[in-house]
Amino acid sequence: MARTTYIIKCQDACAAIQTAEKILREEKYDYIQENGQSVWKNGNAAWAAVRYIRLIPVDHATLHIEGWVKGTVGGEMNLDGIFGGLPKKMAAKVIQRIRTAIEG
Repeated sequence: MARTTYIIKCQDACAAIQTAEKILREEKYDYIQENGQSVWKNGNAAWAAVRYIRLIPVDHATLHIEGWVKGTVGGEMNLDGIFGGLPKKMAAKVIQRIRTAIEG
């Protein structure tokens, strides 16, 4: 899996997830089950790569956020690099918004 992972230290991982989920809903992400994982998905790959964000609580004060894009051809791509640039930037912007809201 080619995913970009962010490790966020927080006061309360449950509260951090609630904050992140609120932002993801505002950004029009849908909560789905895909390949046995609960993920947030935005897009349908008709015109641009689909953006994914996954929230993983590690312990009471640590949250991992994974971000990646997936086009109609090929598999997952992390948020680095220029191929699939616009969808990657859009996903990274949402993750940065989440990080700012959680970390302050």
